[in-house]
Amino acid sequence: MRILISAYACAPDVGSEPQVGFEIVRAAAREHEVWLVTRENNVAGVEGALTPEERERVHVIGHDLGEAVLRVKRALGRLGIILYYDLWQRSVSDLVAKLQNQVGFDVAHHATFATYWGRMGVAASGAPLVVGPVGGGPVTPAGMWPALGTAGIVGEIGRRILRPALYRISRARSAVRSASVVLAQNPETAGASAVPTRILPNGLLGAVESRPVESGASGPVVYAGRLVGWKGPLLAVAAWRNMGGSDPQLHVYGKGPDRRRLERAIARWGLQDRVILQGAVPREQVVAAIARAGAVVHPALHDDSPLSVAEALSLGVPLVCLDLAGPPVIASYWPDVQVRAVRATTPKATARRIAEAIGEVYGKRSTPDVSPRERFAESILTAYRDSVR
Repeated sequence: MRILISAYACAPDVGSEPQVGFEIVRAAAREHEVWLVTRENNVAGVEGALTPEERERVHVIGHDLGEAVLRVKRALGRLGIILYYDLWQRSVSDLVAKLQNQVGFDVAHHATFATYWGRMGVAASGAPLVVGPVGGGPVTPAGMWPALGTAGIVGEIGRRILRPALYRISRARSAVRSASVVLAQNPETAGASAVPTRILPNGLLGAVESRPVESGASGPVVYAGRLVGWKGPLLAVAAWRNMGGSDPQLHVYGKGPDRRRLERAIARWGLQDRVILQGAVPREQVVAAIARAGAVVHPALHDDSPLSVAEALSLGVPLVCLDLAGPPVIASYWPDVQVRAVRATTPKATARRIAEAIGEVYGKRSTPDVSPRERFAESILTAYRDSVR
């Protein structure tokens, strides 16, 4: 089949959503000829990372709106990204309509940005549409808002107001309703989109392909992720207030605006010798640290589908997370690994439960199984086949 993929974010070996976009392209190219529409700054990296066989099947089309618009995007920060993305998708509508006349696509796939509420320009092709896996449905429980910090609370209020509104006014709802197959990263997003969906977490792509040489069961506990309020790093640090002096250290990998907030909390609670901020390091070093860990803690408050969770599970490392959004969904794909999904009520009580859960699972590694019970690439190919039936 001829597959048209729109992946605004698409890049190899960088993790997160760009990595998901790239892996979707590679999955499609296993069986089909692919036309990829992405940002111009992604083209060289994508083409360079494809194998010779994949390059014969993948046609990469760089598309942007010009330097003047890009300067405005950069100047406006986060708001600029949202506005530019919407304009980009509008212009993609015209582009893919012309491409459809030239090529005649069998399937069109809106891959990234993976939100249920954003405009989906690729729908203008008129080909059977696959959407997702999309996220954006989970929200932070009100009782946990103090863990977000002031900026995080403002962002949470904006999420609750703007995303449902954008879903209605950006034509995303009509695109989703017209789609042949809709893939959601978690049940909360499936409910927010209000259409029949299949659950397929992007995070499955985090599965480590081979077990690192260095591994053990009695290393530190590892947190790996951005240092922002909704990712829950402060909850992870607060849990160590409830741990004994003989308990393992917490090693925090990542960077972000909450680092100073964490540093102040660590000093205030006297945890300098027990909580170590490692900063941002290459993915290979993070995976090696996870492989040595006695447990991984991922107390995110509304994380759609974190790749780091799959990294830990595929290595057989015990996981402690909250009973919210994506992590428990991903954990269900590795049923033999020790997992504790902690009930989230208030920050203080939740931090205490995180500490208790770490004590229950620490060091209880399982035999590594890099393959989850469902393979992401195969599910994407199945969605293409189903969309044309």
